[in-house]
Amino acid sequence: MFYNHVANQVKKTDKPIRILDLGCGTGLELEGIFSNAPKALITGVNMSENMLFKLQEKYKGYLEQNIRLHITSRLMV
Repeated sequence: MFYNHVANQVKKTDKPIRILDLGCGTGLELEGIFSNAPKALITGVNMSENMLFKLQEKYKGYLEQNIRLHITSRLMV
């Protein structure tokens, strides 16, 4: 599956690496990322507020320490 392939690009580490996830949707790749890097600090950006609400529900335990979410659909040219 594509999301597993994305998550597998993150090397196993206990360090707090930073990841920018553009178009994060509902966070289908996050379980694999946290499996490889449990202290990852992820900034998720998506234009669908509903998708981000679903992500928040799935990853409640990570929200305060590991995940920051931004809603945007604005392009800067």
